[in-house]
Parts: sequence; C-alpha cells; structure tokens
Amino acid sequence: MKKDQTMTTPLLAVAAASALLLCAAPISAAQAETNNAYVMGAFGGTFTWETGNTARLTEEFITGNGILVPSDVVFPPQTVAEFTTQFEPGYFGVLALGKQSIYGPFRSELELSWTKSSVDRHEDLNVGGLSLSLADAAVLTGAETPTERNVSQVFGDGDGQLSTYSLMVNFYWDIEVPAKDVRPYIGLGGGVTLVNVDYTPSSLTVVSDQDTVLGYQLMFGIAADLNPRTVLHTGFRVRDTAEIDMRTDKNLLSSKLDFDVNQTTIEVGLRRHF
Repeated sequence: MKKDQTMTTPLLAVAAASALLLCAAPISAAQAETNNAYVMGAFGGTFTWETGNTARLTEEFITGNGILVPSDVVFPPQTVAEFTTQFEPGYFGVLALGKQSIYGPFRSELELSWTKSSVDRHEDLNVGGLSLSLADAAVLTGAETPTERNVSQVFGDGDGQLSTYSLMVNFYWDIEVPAKDVRPYIGLGGGVTLVNVDYTPSSLTVVSDQDTVLGYQLMFGIAADLNPRTVLHTGFRVRDTAEIDMRTDKNLLSSKLDFDVNQTTIEVGLRRHF
C-alpha cells in the first residue's frame, strides 16, 4: 500500500496541474507579453543507469558455509565490498514555477521533481577482492548449512526500488528558429536531491536508507505555442547526483555504502503563462 501511495500522489499532482493549465482562459498576445510568469507540469519516463556500489565494512564479517568459499573466513572492518545494480524503466514527474526574462529568450524556474525506478537485479558481489557470486548464499548469513542457492541467484531477485525527490533552480535558453511558434530549448539546473533506497532481493534487506545530496541536470527539447498563453513541450533530461552515503542492513555485511545516481528522462508537459 505504501508503494502505491508514493507513486499515486505525484501523479495526481501532475494531473491536477495539467488540468488547471488547460482550463485557464486564453489571453491576447499583448497581454501575454506583460505576463511572463508561468506554471509548468510534465510527466514521463526515467531510465536509471547501472550503479556501481562500493561499501566498506563497518564490522568484522565472518563467512558461513559457501561451499566454494569456506566457513570462518574473516574480513576485518574497512574491507571493500562491491556489487552492481541494474534498474527497470521508471517514472518521472515535475511541477515548476517560472518566469520569462525581459532581456531576451531566457527563463528561470523553481522545480519540484520526482523519479521512481524498480530494481531489475544486483550482481557481481565481491568482498575483499573475492567473488562471492557462485558461493552458496549461506556465506552471507554465517550459517553452516548450505541453502542450495548461490549468491548470484539470491541477488538476482530484483525486489526493491530507488526514488528521488529534487528541489532545483533551472535556467533555460529558448532558441529562435525560422519555424513559427516552435522553439528548441536547452537548460541547466541544480539543487538538492533526496534519494530513498530499498533493496530487498529474495526478501533479504540489503539497504533501507536515504540521503540528501546535491543534484544537477541538463535539459533540452522542443517547445510549441498552442495559443498565446499555453506552450506544449517535449524534452530530455540528463540528471546526476553527488556521491550518496548509506548504510547496509546489519543482517548482511554491515557497511557504509557509496554510489551516485545517473538518470535520463523523457517528458511531455505544458507551460501556462499568467
């Protein structure tokens, strides 16, 4: 239920904003020139790039019976553990308030955006340079009785998700072209991003944590005037964050985990001037 609410609330906000944009009465071109402020809503898809996760053990780790990896191998604190995570295509939504510049084809925005991506799989776990992928999963729990499933099979169960919530300031350049009422645009943005991660392959909690870091993005696309007050746009964003610091669950390789989030988004939306 919690996951459905997390996704539904931003969807409803974007839908409501889009409805308000469409229902507002049009004004003349002369009036639009003196009303440079606007509200924008957009929705689309996000593609979260594979993350390379690097962890440093915060407690001593002693292996269980991994068959290929024997019991009682000791990895001291600060040992490096690494694995990769791949994601399925996800969702993207944004609401923004902006203003057209009076000095040229430029505008600025304050945006609130979100993304949600489900985990496809984790793979290539190694600790201290030792690959555990083919070892029995008991190696991770300290158990002496093998589970008859290897680490790769356990980690290959892609249950989990990664969500981001960003507050950013954006600056755009609307490029003039010969085509009437159509303008390509490019933009840059930066601000803060809250990253929320839940990794639970095979119902085993690996990470359940969040961190707030710097985020930034590059935007480009094409905008078209529907009327003097309403603009339709389609575009792409390339988004990145600073390094994220999280903790893995104490039931599995207690560690400090570092990675960053790189995403590409596709969107369609409306701007409504007022």
